[in-house]
Amino acid sequence: MDSIHPTVNTGGFLDPFTLDHKEKKITYTANSKHITEPMKKKDLAVTVIAIWLMIVSIFMLLAYQVDLEIFFVLWLIGLLVIVELMDTRFSLPPYMRYLKYVVAAGILLFGGIVAGKVLDILHG
Repeated sequence: MDSIHPTVNTGGFLDPFTLDHKEKKITYTANSKHITEPMKKKDLAVTVIAIWLMIVSIFMLLAYQVDLEIFFVLWLIGLLVIVELMDTRFSLPPYMRYLKYVVAAGILLFGGIVAGKVLDILHG
């Protein structure tokens, strides 16, 4: 049975029984395999949006239908989903404030795209 022991990295000496609170780096070992810390929300968000954009790009290329407006709208939908999932209830990290500015700018651009499409329909 694998057992996980918290250890403190003290410059080469790993002691599974003592934890020095002055050290900031705590690693966990399980049969000499290191378990990494979980990803931070903002790192996970960047990874997810990159994967989402790659999927959208691949499907656009496979369909031979590359359209920047559709790409932008699908990017905005993915970004809105990620922001909603990452949003915290009681505190607002600085990166979330800046991300909400990006979302606001994206919504304004989306409104411009919709207005342009409406004008194309009315004139044409």
